[in-house]
Amino acid sequence: MSVCVNLHLRNKKVVLVGGGNVAYRKCKQFLESGANVYVVAFTICEEIKKSKAICFEEELSLTFLNDAFLVYAATNDETYNHEIVMYCKKNGILCGSAVRDENVSVSSMMQSVQENFTLALDTHGLAPALGKKIVQEAVDDIKNKYIKIFTLLSIISNGVNEETYKALRPVISFYPESKLVSIAHMLEKKKVRIEILHGSKDSVLLEKELPRFIQHIQTEDDHIEACFSSLPIYEKCKEEYPHLFSLDEILFLAKHLKEIQFCFDLLFVNKGTWYQNVYHQCRVYGEILPFWISASKWKIWIQELVKKHSTKLCIFVMHEKNPEFQSLCRQYGAEAVWMKETMYSFTKKELCVIPLFIGRGYHFKKDIVQGKDSFVKRLLEQGYTVEMEPFSLLDRQVKDEVK
Repeated sequence: MSVCVNLHLRNKKVVLVGGGNVAYRKCKQFLESGANVYVVAFTICEEIKKSKAICFEEELSLTFLNDAFLVYAATNDETYNHEIVMYCKKNGILCGSAVRDENVSVSSMMQSVQENFTLALDTHGLAPALGKKIVQEAVDDIKNKYIKIFTLLSIISNGVNEETYKALRPVISFYPESKLVSIAHMLEKKKVRIEILHGSKDSVLLEKELPRFIQHIQTEDDHIEACFSSLPIYEKCKEEYPHLFSLDEILFLAKHLKEIQFCFDLLFVNKGTWYQNVYHQCRVYGEILPFWISASKWKIWIQELVKKHSTKLCIFVMHEKNPEFQSLCRQYGAEAVWMKETMYSFTKKELCVIPLFIGRGYHFKKDIVQGKDSFVKRLLEQGYTVEMEPFSLLDRQVKDEVK
């Protein structure tokens, strides 16, 4: 039984006994690894002589091996090779041989050294030529499947200190490419804004509305990432949407990536037990942002929606009172209301309702659309007609539910 290891030979004394074609191939390999190579043989081929190896065309004195880090026997005499191996074994010197010998301490393997990985193979002497072909095919396969992963891990490794990467490596090594790209962007920006949702299995939200929302609030200064705080929902979605992070994954990154400023935007309908739990987890690692996006972003969004629904009155529904945002809406001919309000007096009967939270879960159905005392029901009872705005990251089927 043996264990495969890499020998780091830079500036180490390596003695190669033999001067033929096999010795030349090993000499080339040792020199490429940075070793100080000494070649001893009665006859040494011209290729070795032209290399940077130090050559001695003479009989080997076994004592010359005593201070060697590694010895490799590559003569055409198996008995002599075995004698060298046994001497090294007796004196505790690492030694390999070009022919099979149970007493060697080092076995030479066919290898391919790439920028981000090294692949080695030993066919146990059965088919060296075939082994070379297998190695090349395996290298090509690894490049096709994993080279982007290796490249991204290298970028991440270079962006943090050694201790940080050691902590990250056991987890992020199994991340899909899309998540590694996100981490690389986080390290580049040094500032990350996390949009935290409870979770949703809705394909419209995940494939259209959420990406569109993130694009709308994106700035040049920070990286924006969405995550699910509900682990059961995340587990059901992660195979189909591998780019999505769970809250646990985000908090893991925030814990270790000290060079990044994390900010958390908690997008929940109300501030109950779940909200409080997420809030207290996140505040350990970064700033908890106000629910609202910056005023400049809101101005753009309000203006776009008012223009789009020019025949209707745009009603922004808030999960809590916010006089500043209410004043901002009125500047552009819109209204902002608290979803628990019961009486309304609007200037138009045709309304476009834009809820300011993401997802169409239980609370949305209960408090906004379908509940016996929902916001929409109260509007309909007071004689208003209601249209829901899909840009607010709601399922487009909500329109049918309102009707």
